[in-house]
Amino acid sequence: MTDQSTEIRRLRERVDLLERMLAGTYSFIVAVVLMLGLTLPLFTAHADGEDQKYWSIITASLAPFNSTDVPMEAADWMLTTLFVGLIIITVLILATTLIPAALSSLSDGLRIFGTILTALGTVGAVTVMILIGTSLHTRSYDFGWGGPVLLLGMIAVLPLLSGALRPLVGPRR
Repeated sequence: MTDQSTEIRRLRERVDLLERMLAGTYSFIVAVVLMLGLTLPLFTAHADGEDQKYWSIITASLAPFNSTDVPMEAADWMLTTLFVGLIIITVLILATTLIPAALSSLSDGLRIFGTILTALGTVGAVTVMILIGTSLHTRSYDFGWGGPVLLLGMIAVLPLLSGALRPLVGPRR
């Protein structure tokens, strides 16, 4: 091998390393956005003479277990089930898609599973925003940033699952 071909090979390896580091950083940022989407308030409840209560997906999901602090009527158990589902989907996306992508070990099977989870999570996040948005005008609630941030996080996972980034997030060959 000549010095020039060795230099080109080293340069390619360095560029590959930098690209993989960039994909890993992007995966980490998306994971943070997803976690923020779960913890930021979806809505704020205003009660007469009481303090404001902030409800995120996590706190609204756990509210039925604390019967004195339920943000919604009993008929909204479906919404609570949706919240729990979004928590489960988000944790699965973090565990099966973003962590392997950050470590450059995302296999094709995990990519397909991640795509299905992300589609379900995106539909769930849109549904939560629609349900809360339609009920805001009838109750004393203010809309929060939790839903839009979660939706942004779900959509931000999709580039990592695309075929174009397969060489960066997939196992080295």
